[in-house]
Amino acid sequence: MRRIEQHINEEPEFSDLAQLIENDLAFSYEILRLVNSAYFGRIIEIKSIRSALIVLGLNEIRKWLYLAFISDLSEDTPEELIHSCMLRGKFLEYLALQLGRKELAAELLTLGMFSRIDLLLGRPITEILDEMHFSDNIRLILSGQMNSGFLADCYNLVLNYEAGEWDKVEINAESLGISSSNLNQAYLSSLKWMKNIQM
Repeated sequence: MRRIEQHINEEPEFSDLAQLIENDLAFSYEILRLVNSAYFGRIIEIKSIRSALIVLGLNEIRKWLYLAFISDLSEDTPEELIHSCMLRGKFLEYLALQLGRKELAAELLTLGMFSRIDLLLGRPITEILDEMHFSDNIRLILSGQMNSGFLADCYNLVLNYEAGEWDKVEINAESLGISSSNLNQAYLSSLKWMKNIQM
């Protein structure tokens, strides 16, 4: 999977990426399971990695590579913790889309999914961040050095939403300019996504 991750960050050709994924049985299975799932609502079953790549697109493959990486971090990691990371990441991604900031959706997805990586690995977050090639914004937010700006504001909103800190949620939402209905829709969409990928 490390080879796939490195290759996908280099804007690969579909044929090259397909060949790498085809050599990883576990990841190949997950990609085919995903593209044939209820999440994509396909009528005709996709049976090849190359066809799946065309259907999914590179950005979606990147997301699932992150998920596969998280799932492989530790066999002893509670499944609930992994699911909470995935849900948080997807919630942040949908939040970006609701706010019309599609260009930041992938970065927010990554921020949420890796926000508990210290718990997943049982190591200090600063030590882990030194080894990961995250963006400066993600590094600063996860290390507690950035508490303002669009990404940090979205992150704090999601954390407060998860904790049920509704007074803080209201302040966060007003600051970002998102209505309660759109915020709830983003959360419900992330829950639906989680349900579909677990089918």
